[in-house]
Amino acid sequence: MMKKIKRCLEDQIEQPDKKSPETSMTSPTEPEEIIKVKLPEPENLSHQRVLIFDIDGTVLNRGEFLSDKGKERFLEIFEFFKNKDFHIVFITGNDFKVQQRRVLKPIIDRNLAPAITCFSDGGSRLFEYDGKNNYIEKEQYSNQNEIKEKQVEFIEDKFKAVFEQFIGVEKHQELNEPDIWEINRVLNPNGKINFLDLIVHPLNYTFYERNFDKLRSIIDDIISEEDIKSRYEIMLKYYINNAMVLRLIGPYADKDAEIVRVRLNGIFTHWKDFKDAARPEIERRGGDFCSQIAIKPFKRDNLRKEFLERIRGQLQAPIEGKNFSIQLGGKTTIDIQLKGVDKRKAIIQLITGDRKFDPQKMIYFGDEFDPFGNDNVVAMMEDHLRPARIIHVGNKEDTPDFIANQKCFFVDGNGPAGTLNYLEFLKCELSEC
Repeated sequence: MMKKIKRCLEDQIEQPDKKSPETSMTSPTEPEEIIKVKLPEPENLSHQRVLIFDIDGTVLNRGEFLSDKGKERFLEIFEFFKNKDFHIVFITGNDFKVQQRRVLKPIIDRNLAPAITCFSDGGSRLFEYDGKNNYIEKEQYSNQNEIKEKQVEFIEDKFKAVFEQFIGVEKHQELNEPDIWEINRVLNPNGKINFLDLIVHPLNYTFYERNFDKLRSIIDDIISEEDIKSRYEIMLKYYINNAMVLRLIGPYADKDAEIVRVRLNGIFTHWKDFKDAARPEIERRGGDFCSQIAIKPFKRDNLRKEFLERIRGQLQAPIEGKNFSIQLGGKTTIDIQLKGVDKRKAIIQLITGDRKFDPQKMIYFGDEFDPFGNDNVVAMMEDHLRPARIIHVGNKEDTPDFIANQKCFFVDGNGPAGTLNYLEFLKCELSEC
């Protein structure tokens, strides 16, 4: 595969002239309000090479931030490409406030922001750096993608009706309760446990905002009531979005984690106030208006895809004169947007907007190219608009043959590690290693 990639590098990318993951213990700060001022006139950047990244599953895994110690290599390599006159673009299905904390703040702190553009909310909103430590929404683009209030209400009503039928099936009722499992384990030099982390995930937005402190108090009670020998720490809210993380410290952490897990499972199953803690719900996304509707969280991907088919069947007809697209977003979400508002539109904006980027100088990285995935529309673009190369770092088996066999398409797998591997290879090629 590397020989094939090398030939493409020589054919499509001009050569220019001749730095183990750990999760940060620091809770991210609350996002700043979105600032809206007029941006300076952008320059024509058709000469620049462009790296375009999906975020979730491509650059970061669940709960990760670019500021995490284990992600320093991404920032270092972004800095290398910035110094080589590349422009970097993020196109994420997630909402701007989340990416502001996870991605853009570390980018600004590293002084990389002048070389980076961000599309959020499924490509419906565009943010450019203003040179003053802020990313500013480009309203001329974002305003085109508004979902009107009557359309939102219609979609919300359809969701409620379809989901009530869906959740009435016994095998689907597990969606109401979060999973509890170990996400991290660190050993001492003698091989004994230093600490392990349990995560309660997913928690829907309503439960998370209303009951996070109550859940924290319940865990305190469990630990005081049971024969728990480990020291413990409950991570601050937003340490990982829509989740609670409990760290158990000491050699008995294994046994103690099982005690806590069993007690919490019982609480989520039987307590009335906690029974629907993970139940998927509607979330409106956007700035001054809604530009994306998210249905989340789905803790099982097979159930997410099954429900997507059902809700898609109910939203085929135009709503108030507009058609809508329904597709997977991230790892736990279904995204609903105006038809044609997606990552394809974001890339066309890069090509035809003020910057005039050349698609033959673009490389796109994503992980969701199956028929439901939000990266699929990029691979399906017309030849003269599609990025010169597409790097798939997701599940290889989910890729349709007619996409995987395209000349520009390369399958690496391995998620963020696969992205980093390819960037290291590209860096080596550009540096003539």
